[in-house]
Amino acid sequence: MIRCLAYLAYLACSAAAFAAEVAAPAAPKSAPAAPAPALAPLAPDDAAALVALIKELNEAMGRGDPEPIIKHTHPAILRLAGSRQKFEEAVRASVKAFAGFRFEDCAVGAPSAPVRAGDQEIVFVPLVIVMRIEKNRVRSEGFMVGIRTVGTTAWACLDGSGFAKQPALFAQVFPGLPADLKLPPSKVELLK
Repeated sequence: MIRCLAYLAYLACSAAAFAAEVAAPAAPKSAPAAPAPALAPLAPDDAAALVALIKELNEAMGRGDPEPIIKHTHPAILRLAGSRQKFEEAVRASVKAFAGFRFEDCAVGAPSAPVRAGDQEIVFVPLVIVMRIEKNRVRSEGFMVGIRTVGTTAWACLDGSGFAKQPALFAQVFPGLPADLKLPPSKVELLK
């Protein structure tokens, strides 16, 4: 059970916030389009690159490799963690806590329409993970956040699930977001 709680903490935090809601999740779908200010839709190549990065980060977690997660996490999370060192320590501890967990499935949905926050564009990408933790199977439906400077191609990511119950914190991390922006839901279910 402790490992299960550690996994839920990882899903919810991205080294920032710990929150999980137990409910029956739906299958991954495209995230709802976020409201104005409108940006051009993601080009298919940009969306594919982001989905591939998110898959790579989840595969890294599954094989116990924290480095890709550290490399591609948005710098705003470093500020929330207090320092780069504290963030890296938290990621390495999370990855170590998952040694021996078996990731059974990872489904990444289509990115939402982008929204602007200052000079950043942000998209939400649905993520469903099924894994075995000791004798339990857990299904998590959440979302990753893809962030990049407008006009660039390099994505940074963070697990947005912890922000689902803390949208004000998300707005603090990314000032300039539309006031009516609704974050996607995050759910966790223990499977039989």
